Amino acid sequence: MQIELKLRNLTFTEPGDWPHSTVFVDDLNGLAKGTTPFAWVYLSQKTGQWVWLCALDRDDSWKEQVIWDGMRKFNVPTLVAPKRYLRHANELRSILLPQQLLQCIEGPAAAFRGAVPEGEGGAADDRTAEPQKQRGRPNVKADKQSPRTARTRNRQADIDLG
Repeated sequence: MQIELKLRNLTFTEPGDWPHSTVFVDDLNGLAKGTTPFAWVYLSQKTGQWVWLCALDRDDSWKEQVIWDGMRKFNVPTLVAPKRYLRHANELRSILLPQQLLQCIEGPAAAFRGAVPEGEGGAADDRTAEPQKQRGRPNVKADKQSPRTARTRNRQADIDLG
């Protein structure tokens, strides 16, 4: 599933306070080159909150318009959607991190859900961890904890997935 992150220098915390009546979804030139993302996530650089649009919601009210890109200084053919199609971040979280399936995990499920009260998350596993076998070159990257981030072009931003 492809999700595209769009950083926006706008102030919003949820779909209802998106500051415009429409949303610039994506550059039509880019969409013509490949597959359409399942979702576009719009991250506010001012509040750190995010909202999203789903490609499955596209209908005749989504328009193709030529928009002046002040940063790049030229006109860009753009897919534009009405604001009413914006969704709350929690809806995408529930798709990406289905909490209801965690009851199927045998053992602690804290890694999937954040902090979990003692005794929840399946049967306890009191075994001592076995040392990992090393083959070839050591995997230095595997030892580092990577933050859950989304990457877009040459920019990186953290999104709280819950």
